[in-house]
Amino acid sequence: MSNYKTLNKELLYSILLFIILLLPNFFVLFYFKEISGSLSMLFAYLILSVFTWIFPLVFLPKKIYFGIAFFFFLFSPLEIIFVRNLGIPITEGFIESVLRTNYSEAMEQITSNLIILFLFAGLSIIYFYLFSKIKNTFLDKKIRLGIIVSFFVFNVILFINMIRIQTSENITTSFKLETAYKSTLSKYRKIYPADLIIHTQKTLLSFQKNKTLRKQIGQFSFDAKSKNDKNLEEIYVLIIGESARYANFSINGYPRETSPNLDTLKNLLSFSNVYSGANVTTYSVPMILTRSTPQDLSIQNKEKTVLDAFQEAGFYTAWFANQNSNYPITRRLTTVADKSFTNFFDVQVKDFFDADILPDFEEILNEKSNKKFIIIHTLGSHFRYTNRYPAEFEKFKPVMNDSGYGDFDYANKEKIINSYDNSILYTDYFLAQTLDYLKKQNKNTVLLYISDHGENLFDDENKLIGHGSTRPTQHEYHIPLFIWFSENYKKSNPDKVNFLTENLNEAISSTTIFYTLLDLANISYKNSENELINSFSSENYKAPKERFTLGTGREVMKIKE
Repeated sequence: MSNYKTLNKELLYSILLFIILLLPNFFVLFYFKEISGSLSMLFAYLILSVFTWIFPLVFLPKKIYFGIAFFFFLFSPLEIIFVRNLGIPITEGFIESVLRTNYSEAMEQITSNLIILFLFAGLSIIYFYLFSKIKNTFLDKKIRLGIIVSFFVFNVILFINMIRIQTSENITTSFKLETAYKSTLSKYRKIYPADLIIHTQKTLLSFQKNKTLRKQIGQFSFDAKSKNDKNLEEIYVLIIGESARYANFSINGYPRETSPNLDTLKNLLSFSNVYSGANVTTYSVPMILTRSTPQDLSIQNKEKTVLDAFQEAGFYTAWFANQNSNYPITRRLTTVADKSFTNFFDVQVKDFFDADILPDFEEILNEKSNKKFIIIHTLGSHFRYTNRYPAEFEKFKPVMNDSGYGDFDYANKEKIINSYDNSILYTDYFLAQTLDYLKKQNKNTVLLYISDHGENLFDDENKLIGHGSTRPTQHEYHIPLFIWFSENYKKSNPDKVNFLTENLNEAISSTTIFYTLLDLANISYKNSENELINSFSSENYKAPKERFTLGTGREVMKIKE
């Protein structure tokens, strides 16, 4: 009888310890905006959390398991504070910000969350007391077998559901299976402590890649020099859009009024025949920032970026990333730019908008340097579209729900397009606000906006949605490109403005941005005279007879003109 009571007590202690470990996951249930309001998603998250925590008990005795688990319990306030403040579990960007933080930032976070920290100090004492009462024995074999079977069945059901939600008919079975597998694994990146382990590992790997890249290109130089007077005040801004397609701006003929500000702007040029070098951000952004091409993406690892070229030419440089871009070239820019800001929260965060960076942008404009080059990498129209704009920009209705996935099928095409068009409307507002700041400067100024790639919106019988398809469609690679110039710039560079105007309808690739920006700024570099054939602001520009784009599998594909 006493053994039975002892076993029951030990089981109770183990259950209480397990509940304490699940505390950060309970917080996520209440604060995670992606799953709020959906009982099925809340239930799925809870079950997945339980399996994530309990599965190691199949292989570890209880004492060892709860000893290791306490280490993750100590870090769980990070999850709780993050999800409470931002509505999502911790991300890779957040881990990076923690590892990069300084003493004052750390103290600010600690002092603003003292209640949570005191709570965890008390729970730690309780945890140690319960921990001292359990023995280092395995769970019963039947229980462990039940965990294995339940874990397997749950993941199979999850995998099948990831296949089912892929409604497009023009994709192969192997692509569906691969996507379902990746989607299933991605669910664990939102479950504590799996998210902590995965994102910490990826962040440390990113640090190492960045270090390797710096070594590879450390001695590289463009020998860039400005041909303008050193006292000339000039500003050049590159804005990289996200998932914006050419066809959905009213300035480009779209019947809906999605770009009311751009439609009426003086000195704004919209280029009609611009194709992206890739249909995913990971490949397309390096082709904008460097001399990389679909045929040779490795150039990004051998040469520096256009920001480096401007810096060599004596420009004060700034890098703003309003999305967590996890690849070495953009990580490197945070360390080499004179001023940098990266929003380390991923694209699922609902209440972060591109216009939030405008105060920092204005601060850079007010710096004393005569010459400035600024890059802004925006969230643009990245899915979920409804997360990309504030409520007052919900002009086209009805729209998708907050999570997006519940409406992500062909039957809800109208909602999807409405939500997407609202995000374009907000991009128009963001660009207009940016230009308002630039106009006040009354200097030689150029702003160039280009999207990284486009987006499918169930446009035809293929019923494709999103981007990154194995065979890129025109909707994925036909992108908007706008150039605005100040009156001062127009007077100083009439030839360049004329050449830009002449090339409005010429074939252009996103791989020409590097050359065009330097040409617009009158910056020379090694072999720049011969490379003016790639600048559409030059009289030497030669429109490509053939254009190529890079697929998700890094296949180089010729675009049918």
